[in-house]
Amino acid sequence: MSLSDLTSRDAVLAALREFDQRGRDEFLSSSGFAPSRGYFLEHQGVRYDSKAIAGVAHGIQHPHLGPLRASSFSGGEATVKKVLEGLGFTVLRIPLSDSAAWALCANPARYRIREAVQHLAIDYWLVGRARIRTGDMVAVWQTRDQRGQRGVIALGQVVGEPENRSDRDNPYWVNEADAASEGTRIPVRYQPLQVPLWVDDTAAGRFLASLTVARAKGGTVFHVSDGEWMRMVKFAGGFATVDSVVGDVEAAVRSSNSPFTGQGFGLAAAERVAVERYAMERAVEYFSSRWASVKDVSNRCSFDLLCSSAATQLRVEVKGTTSAGDSVVLTKKEIDEAAAPGYALFMVSDVILERTSPPVARGGQCRIIPRWRPDKHTLKPIAYSVNLDWSEGDSVDFSTPVDA
Repeated sequence: MSLSDLTSRDAVLAALREFDQRGRDEFLSSSGFAPSRGYFLEHQGVRYDSKAIAGVAHGIQHPHLGPLRASSFSGGEATVKKVLEGLGFTVLRIPLSDSAAWALCANPARYRIREAVQHLAIDYWLVGRARIRTGDMVAVWQTRDQRGQRGVIALGQVVGEPENRSDRDNPYWVNEADAASEGTRIPVRYQPLQVPLWVDDTAAGRFLASLTVARAKGGTVFHVSDGEWMRMVKFAGGFATVDSVVGDVEAAVRSSNSPFTGQGFGLAAAERVAVERYAMERAVEYFSSRWASVKDVSNRCSFDLLCSSAATQLRVEVKGTTSAGDSVVLTKKEIDEAAAPGYALFMVSDVILERTSPPVARGGQCRIIPRWRPDKHTLKPIAYSVNLDWSEGDSVDFSTPVDA
């Protein structure tokens, strides 16, 4: 018997379920496999030891033959990866020494972490001397709040290298002195959980209570083992890593040869910046006369202005266009943001653009939708991020001549 006998996708899925039920350590121990040193099957945001999964799946498909022993076949690119990808699965090459998972701890009395994970496109975390690097995974841990709740409210991924900086442009600090503090920070992109994982009497809650971050009396950065991360992702319902191919709709369609016009399409970079800056100036002018505080948070959040009074906040998306303003392009993040209450759309349309050096924007018509909800308007998809299934594809062999 050999690995080539594994031809059932359902058998692999059954092995994944067994892995989830037993946990990584017991699954590997009972099947006689060592932890993977580089190749992981990724399914619904969870990473599994690919060689062990293939060996166990073989026994599920062929019970009369039984599972493959670890010593009977090799793992890697040409064997396990090839077979599992042929069944429609994703297998990643991730050396253990190059990846890590962490728990980042936030006190809601000092930092409004629940709001931050919902609204910030990128958040910068103080990490001190912790050796966190690009690509590492993070679990965002909220310490006990006024309701007595504590636990994981978001998962995330580090999307850049550490840098020394302050956090002055972050609107979610309770004390401005904390925001002004400089230190080593890493940029994190969040995936908020629809339902937080709290420490309680559930299976997930008891697991969280066993983590180092739950038992610590101080500190903000805690290492999470591979097994702990996998269990956390499973309880959270999955995790999507940062897509390096296509980010948002805007990134996909704002190319130099885009056929679209208006809202920056068809404009040179400097001209687009001039229109956007002009729209922001008009928006700040308008909201400053009506709100006690108006902050430009466009470089951090998935909206542009945060307007605040004593007890109320309004998030504002600002759009500027040389067209009539009958349509706008929204990223997925912007649509998600608009679904929450307290969101407005401010539009400056029919902007007159003088193509001088530098370009100058003026005039136009200002309009506002104070309670902006995209589902009340017609959404038309103009770009897609496609996960390709290469099981039906072929490699291109340039060494084989093409018949005339």
